Amino acid sequence: MRVVVLNVLKDYGSAFLAVIVATVIRYGLSPWLPSGVPFITFYLAVMFAAWKGGLAPGLLASFLSVILADFFFIEPLYQLTFNSNYIVSLCVFSIETACIVLLTEHSRTLRESEENFRYIFETAGVSIFEEDWSAIRDLLHQLRLQGVTDLRAHLDRHPQIVMEAIPLVKIINVNDYTLQLFEAPSKAVLLGSLDRIFVPETAQVFKEELIAAWEGRDIYRDQAPVRTLTGEDLAVFFTLVVPRRETDWKRVMVTLTDITVLSQAEAALREKEERLRTAMSAGQMGAWGVELTTGTLTWDARQAEIFGLPVGKAPANREEFYALVHPEDIDRVKRAAAAGELTGRFFEEFRVIRPDGSTRWIAGQGAIVVDEHGKPGRMVGVNYDITDRKEAQVRVERFAEELERRVTARTAELVQSQDQLRALATELNLAEQRERKRLATELHDHLQQLLVLGKMQIGQGKRFALGVPGCDTVMKKVDDLLSEALTYTRTLVAELSPTVLRDHGLAAGLKWLGEYMHKYNLAVTVTVQDNGEVKLPEDQAVLIFQSVRELLINSWKHSGTGRASVSLHQRDRELEIKVTDGGKGFDLADTAADRDSVAGITSKFGLFSIRERMRALGGSFNIHSEPDKGTCATLTLPLVRFSATQQVPLEEIQLAPANSTVQGASRRDISVRVLLVDDHAMVRQGLRSILTGYSELEIVGEAANGVEALSAVEQHRPKVVIMDINMPQMDGIEATGRIKVRYPDTRIIGLSVNAGRENQAAMLKAGASMLLTKDAAVDELYQAIQSVFAP
Repeated sequence: MRVVVLNVLKDYGSAFLAVIVATVIRYGLSPWLPSGVPFITFYLAVMFAAWKGGLAPGLLASFLSVILADFFFIEPLYQLTFNSNYIVSLCVFSIETACIVLLTEHSRTLRESEENFRYIFETAGVSIFEEDWSAIRDLLHQLRLQGVTDLRAHLDRHPQIVMEAIPLVKIINVNDYTLQLFEAPSKAVLLGSLDRIFVPETAQVFKEELIAAWEGRDIYRDQAPVRTLTGEDLAVFFTLVVPRRETDWKRVMVTLTDITVLSQAEAALREKEERLRTAMSAGQMGAWGVELTTGTLTWDARQAEIFGLPVGKAPANREEFYALVHPEDIDRVKRAAAAGELTGRFFEEFRVIRPDGSTRWIAGQGAIVVDEHGKPGRMVGVNYDITDRKEAQVRVERFAEELERRVTARTAELVQSQDQLRALATELNLAEQRERKRLATELHDHLQQLLVLGKMQIGQGKRFALGVPGCDTVMKKVDDLLSEALTYTRTLVAELSPTVLRDHGLAAGLKWLGEYMHKYNLAVTVTVQDNGEVKLPEDQAVLIFQSVRELLINSWKHSGTGRASVSLHQRDRELEIKVTDGGKGFDLADTAADRDSVAGITSKFGLFSIRERMRALGGSFNIHSEPDKGTCATLTLPLVRFSATQQVPLEEIQLAPANSTVQGASRRDISVRVLLVDDHAMVRQGLRSILTGYSELEIVGEAANGVEALSAVEQHRPKVVIMDINMPQMDGIEATGRIKVRYPDTRIIGLSVNAGRENQAAMLKAGASMLLTKDAAVDELYQAIQSVFAP
């Protein structure tokens, strides 16, 4: 109720207030106003209420004025009698106030409309020109009087009419937004610079406006360029409105909407569309679309061309499309389309059959377009012909298969060639070692034996030359020369093929190599595991020995420390040899890239040769080195069982009589019976000649190898055996061991051109009393025989 009362007071309060004020004023003027004019102040109340509140409050004020005037100011006072003398006055007052209310309401409405128009005019977000086109109306009327019926054709023939009509337009007013749009400081400046804002292209729009007005159209719209006072180009949308065209054209409204950003966006969009069309044309792509709800298809001309269809014969729906797809690919395309509706993306490669029967490969891809509610509405995409690519792919796959087959074949050939080269390299290494061994054997078996025999002969000659002036001096010089020659041949034989490696195995050979490197001022520490000698085939031992020697020579050349170490270990049926030094080291990558340095090439070739050598043996070669941290090279070789040289069992040796110089004579009771064993007859003869001069010695026989020595010992039972070490069939070390097993009382004195530490240890271990060099036998053999029997 309270709200209702407040609303009534808000809407009609002005009427009540105005009537009350008018009553008070009239009452106050009563002394001076005659009683015949009771309504004079109430006219003002009705006008105020109508002006303030509108039609309803004005009529209410008129009604209240009649009541209060009759009650307060018409006889009889203070009664509502509606005296007949005043009936006419009351009716006239009512009519007059009603007219006043209507006029006031109309004036108020017109005022509000004007205010609204002015507000819209000033605050509109578009440029508004209020123009007077009355002169233009007169111009068009004159043209009609001249018989012009087609204004467009007339203006095309007389274009100057357009330029002459432009000054006839009078601009009455512009809004503030127009000043902002054209960057004008005031209306006066803008209106004085119209030739700067309307460019020549704007005249074409004005021509179309004239034609629209000629044709009687109330509204005309078009797009045109303009320019700001600062010279910036704008794109605007013109709207011409001609109200009340039948009477006058004094208020023509022209609006300009700034569409520069929109125009730029449209231009960019057109450019993108043009690039897209160009790209699709260059890529031979066709566009398509499908309505997901109806299945309706839309194709462009390029799409139809890809499928070999004439323009306008594109399939209308999915079923017609699937009729073009290769039967083997239909299910796959359907599955891809169904998945695309779920994921929003479609991509598939499939075959189509053209009307001419040819088959083409198509790649299709698309995306879902959602509607305003976010639901999938349609799918759009492109198709392009990939037949050439597919055919090329097939050719590439065929070529790849052929290439793989050829690569496999070439690889097998390469591997075979590599294996053959590795085998050849190994064979070359072995051939080199065999040749070294042959030369060493030749030197040992012939030259050294001849030199030994020469020393023996010189030794005998020296005894006969005692007391002969000058002869003993010559003999001594010749003996020294022979000794020097023997020393040289021993060194040469050791360098060609160390007998210690051949006779005592790899471990002994490595120890000898460590001592041998002292001649190069390289101190080598050799460490061998405690469980004894590793048995290797001779060819493997020789190749590993050769590799270690090359590594030590590299260390001597490049490490700069003068020290190196060699360790030999056997674990898990695998032989491991490490050669290390703490020298300068090197960068493996830099060494591999060093193509110009002769030293680099030599080192790389040596390391490569060692690696290939170990691979040929079934092993491996690894090297680790860093600058200033030394180098560690590791040789690894798997140990396999091998058949060593067949040794002749003692019981299988046929004890045939050996060659003996005692013919037809029984054994005489001589203090010392001596057996000479050497594979060189000349050496045996030299030894015989040395010992024959001693009466207490008897040469009971000779033997050329270890097997014959066993037979001769069995036959002659000598007390002393002079045993050479290096002999065929059975060497002197083995023969010594077997003799000492059966005849422990037999004394054995070993002889060898090389009486090194290894040979000394081997003979003593086998049971020999001592080992002499053959060149020392001339002077020391007799004393050695005597010493073995010394108490």
